[in-house]
Amino acid sequence: MLSFVSVLSSLLSFVVPIVLIVWLVNRNRQKTKRASRVRRLTDTAATKGEEHMKEVMLDQMNADLEQSVQTDKTVIMIGMVLNVILLIANTSVAAGAHGPKAGLAIKLTFFVLTAFLIILNVSVGYALLMGKKRRVKITERLEKFWEDEGLGKYQDTSISSGFATRGNLFTIILVALGAVALLVSLIAYFVGF
Repeated sequence: MLSFVSVLSSLLSFVVPIVLIVWLVNRNRQKTKRASRVRRLTDTAATKGEEHMKEVMLDQMNADLEQSVQTDKTVIMIGMVLNVILLIANTSVAAGAHGPKAGLAIKLTFFVLTAFLIILNVSVGYALLMGKKRRVKITERLEKFWEDEGLGKYQDTSISSGFATRGNLFTIILVALGAVALLVSLIAYFVGF
């Protein structure tokens, strides 16, 4: 059982940095792409007047919305992967804690992994709630812009409530997955297999 735990911890130490590096690279690409688009649009804004400024503002709101959605996708994927990895690792450590050679190190490892699981899920829940609030604000500004331009009749005004509902559902799903990971590992630790 201990060899499985060591293999799992090696896998965990290998996968987490790769996921974080991929996330950071994608995040920096989005920032560079958005910054160049905003720079290009604002450079020509002075020459085209108010209509062009409206386009710049609309492009900026759409870029912010796209970036917020992309960030939430990344948070959801990382949260799910880490929850599943921590479920497997923590349950294996908990099962190993009942073995005849189980020492203090295994028990401490279990509690460290449990604390990390709790911190991870609180952080993921907070990040998703903040992302939801941001998307709702952006879509409300877009709806207001469409109404001011007389385009409100062509757009569905329930978009912001749809973002709020979807954000709540993703938060509930991830927190439930974290709760399952926590409960299964606690049962394995205190009751055993």
